Amino acid sequence: MPSYLGFPALICKNCSRPIPLPPPTHPDISQHQPWWPMDGLPRNFLCSGCKHVFEYTAQDAHRVPVDPMAQDQSRKFHIVVCIEVPCCAEGCEPPVKIHTLMASDADLIAGAAGVLAQSTAHEIPCSRGTHFLSGPCGGWSSVDAKIDGDWEPDRGGV
Repeated sequence: MPSYLGFPALICKNCSRPIPLPPPTHPDISQHQPWWPMDGLPRNFLCSGCKHVFEYTAQDAHRVPVDPMAQDQSRKFHIVVCIEVPCCAEGCEPPVKIHTLMASDADLIAGAAGVLAQSTAHEIPCSRGTHFLSGPCGGWSSVDAKIDGDWEPDRGGV
């Protein structure tokens, strides 16, 4: 029987798998969105299951029940990584930011390039919000990846 405690997650808009969310470092408690950063801004998240990227908002974050029999107790701690790639529009300076979960001991740049090479974007806005990336995500000559300080490291609970 599933636990009612569960864990916060986004539900992938492509495959319906949960994308677990570690606690935000500064949760948006004023808007009753404790699973999203205080700024309330949308984020682009990549599903590690199907490799599709969609934009999500605080309203997309929900508590998902956990089946204790299905838990993988050996999984590594995970972190939210923000991958930045150049906007596809000529002359647009702000990058496209894609968030994903990675093992805390992963090589962020190599890991980012690897997941992007297999990923498909669905109307992902650049940081300015004026241009949108759709289709395969691979092939950039420059990819930057860093731990996103808006989220705490996952301590392996789910």
